[in-house]
Amino acid sequence: MASTSHFSYHATGIIIHPTEKHILLVGEQGHLTLPHVAWQATEYVHWADVTTVNQAMSHQIGGELTTMRCLSDTYNRENRCFSRVYIMQLHTSAGMIAKSIRWIAARELFHTITVPTEQHSNIEQWLANLNTSSASPQPIPWYNPDWFASVISWIEKQLEHRGSRVVAAPEQLRVGERGYLLRISTTTGIIYFKALPTFFAHELAILATLAPGYPSSMPVLMAVDREQRWMLMQDFGGTLLSQSENIGELEEALRRYAVLQVEQVEQNQRLHELGCPYLPPEALAEQLEDMLEDTPSLMMNAFPGLAEKDVIRLHALVPHLRSMCLQLADGPVPCSLEHGDFHTGNIALTATGPLFFDWTDSCITHPFFSFYPFLLGLEAQWAGETSIRQRLRDVYLQPWEDYAPREQLIAIFELAQKLAPLYLATLYASLIIPKLEARWEMRHGIPYNLQTLLERMRDEIV
Repeated sequence: MASTSHFSYHATGIIIHPTEKHILLVGEQGHLTLPHVAWQATEYVHWADVTTVNQAMSHQIGGELTTMRCLSDTYNRENRCFSRVYIMQLHTSAGMIAKSIRWIAARELFHTITVPTEQHSNIEQWLANLNTSSASPQPIPWYNPDWFASVISWIEKQLEHRGSRVVAAPEQLRVGERGYLLRISTTTGIIYFKALPTFFAHELAILATLAPGYPSSMPVLMAVDREQRWMLMQDFGGTLLSQSENIGELEEALRRYAVLQVEQVEQNQRLHELGCPYLPPEALAEQLEDMLEDTPSLMMNAFPGLAEKDVIRLHALVPHLRSMCLQLADGPVPCSLEHGDFHTGNIALTATGPLFFDWTDSCITHPFFSFYPFLLGLEAQWAGETSIRQRLRDVYLQPWEDYAPREQLIAIFELAQKLAPLYLATLYASLIIPKLEARWEMRHGIPYNLQTLLERMRDEIV
């Protein structure tokens, strides 16, 4: 029978010792090698989603571990295989894991095993950082070996104050420069721990500001450490909207979100003062010119980047796009809070209605840009059903009817949908990617959205 798997995954782990600057090796066919695991899946698994790789590595070595970071992620289009290298930290006593392993000093790694050429430079740079980490801590807190223990201690103290305690090893869900996420089982239920980088610190302020007015639509924060940018959240309960096939639940989520945006129009200045970025529509075309000069970000002539003809076309479109951006900015719908990643996977269906979480990418801009990622997540599910898009659009626009008549709102909405990929590419290029140490973590964000922009501008005459 033919395999139904769509993707293959191969992960190599550089597992560091709990207390020493040593790296774990395993015996394989008479020689030592870095531990590695492989699996297949019918859906794409993001490199930052580490639950599967953590479980597979833990099973292989017989000990609990977490991932500190992903060093590299390469894709072979011919065999649809992702090859990844992870830095991992062992939390089990080194003497209690499988007997077939060997610890070596980190500085001896290249003298002990053969490291694939494509992985050599990344691993070499990481080893150099490890050997100097005591004098110069890593700028991303969770890249430091001592960080995880301090987090667990903080969580335990917060739970103790509430008469609760941890009952199982925390499950790491996600890690990358853009954040760190744990799921924790306690005597009083499931909770989540999230750590933010400095450039996403405004999420804490956004949640604290919105929660009093929208208690059923925002995560409940049990504890916050603003200096460390840590938060503990109660489990949302229910399921994700992405798992629903009920059009009514999609409509209710859009309606509540639109009401929130309408009510936050008057709070733009306050939100900006709290750290929420401001990216007005009129700035987008100028930002595109800057993006087109940043050749590495365009991944030109490399999968999945832009072709040279695409870049030429985008240059030609700049004046027309500038006119469209000004038209949107001059319209009757004002800027407001925009989630930044408003798709059905970031909306939970709870007993009290839809709950919106993960506000890290939030921004003050044209509110109708939010519909772009929301609809992208539904395209496969509702392919070809144009009436569904119109139905959802009309539900979303209804709360905005105080600003303009329905027909005018529809025209503004359709204009915003053409420009929305440019907005998202600009958000990444100006506010997020420059803050990253490893820019490859978001390498697809700019070219993907600029390709989508070209598709939406195909019929425009310039």
